[in-house]
Amino acid sequence: MNFKKRAVEALTTKAKADVAAAAASLSIMLDNPAGIGDHSTSDLHNNLNDSLQALADAEGRLETLQRNPSLFD
Repeated sequence: MNFKKRAVEALTTKAKADVAAAAASLSIMLDNPAGIGDHSTSDLHNNLNDSLQALADAEGRLETLQRNPSLFD
């Protein structure tokens, strides 16, 4: 396997892992908001927003990789 292919595989794997981590964080906070360390509403909203932003970023990276295969051939 050449370097370019390995690099794209690594980028894809990292983005997928980031999607899973952000989705897990959102699920935990939405399903069990009292189970996290931050108990104020403001902290919870900030943490939810951070996780949503992380999810959107990771999904965007995956979409970019999928929509531009010619860049990585």
